[in-house]
Amino acid sequence: MFKIKSKTPSVQDNVEIIADYIEVKCLISENKSVSIRRIIHSLLRSSDTFETSGIEDFDDTIISKTELISSEFQRRINSSNSRYPFNILHHGEVLEFKGLENLHSLIYTYLLFATRLNMTENKKFDNIDGTGILEKISSYVAANYFGSRSTHLILGTSVKGGFEKKVNNLCKKLGEGIKFVNRSKGSIDENDDKVDIVVWIDFSDKRVSKFIGFGQCKTGTNWENDRFQLQPIEFCKKWLHSQPVVDPIRMFFLADIVEDEIWHKRAVDAGLLFDRLRILDHFPTSGIPAVLLKEITSWTTHAINFTQKNLN
Repeated sequence: MFKIKSKTPSVQDNVEIIADYIEVKCLISENKSVSIRRIIHSLLRSSDTFETSGIEDFDDTIISKTELISSEFQRRINSSNSRYPFNILHHGEVLEFKGLENLHSLIYTYLLFATRLNMTENKKFDNIDGTGILEKISSYVAANYFGSRSTHLILGTSVKGGFEKKVNNLCKKLGEGIKFVNRSKGSIDENDDKVDIVVWIDFSDKRVSKFIGFGQCKTGTNWENDRFQLQPIEFCKKWLHSQPVVDPIRMFFLADIVEDEIWHKRAVDAGLLFDRLRILDHFPTSGIPAVLLKEITSWTTHAINFTQKNLN
């Protein structure tokens, strides 16, 4: 598993991991472009497990791997609504970064580093918590996906305040749930109880019965270990005085890219699943606060500088 500062990928890793590694190498290169074939060659040479029967077999493997990775980059272009921030040049053998100036390039680059950095040890740059940025980005993506009349709110750790205060604020804005309640009567040690964002579509009458989504956000690559713990109905039963008329749907937001082979299985586990490409697909083209864009730009720029010094 590729992690900046700790582990380079193996040729046996899936194409998504190797593609991320090539993107990172491209971003930290002097001219913002890399040879895909050359990187595959290097990974094969450094592999302890790869064996060939000769030069011809070795060259064939490089060609095959290069084609697979190039196809993955093309998939990323298609799945991101052509917002993918890299160009594929020279018949699929060269990757070129378009630059951070474009909004969607910035968002993708943030998500890439929020996946491949250790987001426990290296999540803070310029005193900005990179995990909190994902909550903010996801709230705007969810609202854009739900439509122009939707409202979004963050319950996660990127917003200050106690859990009870946050839930009471949610009930007030949502117009359902009435107020916070602690039915167990025990101490409250929850920060958000897995609900990082909430999005809903109101009616002009402001009455109950509306479409609501509860979302959980995960940076890094260990999200499968969490087994998609968010359960909106259980959350409402535990913490709201009354239940919403329409059960909220589950939403899951990942900085990572989910493999094609496991997509259906993970989507069943997660509910409405947004990985890096879906986030990019539905990130709005306007209406993002300047302060958030400044946070994303600063964190991402520092992440690139950190990687230039620490990528093995």
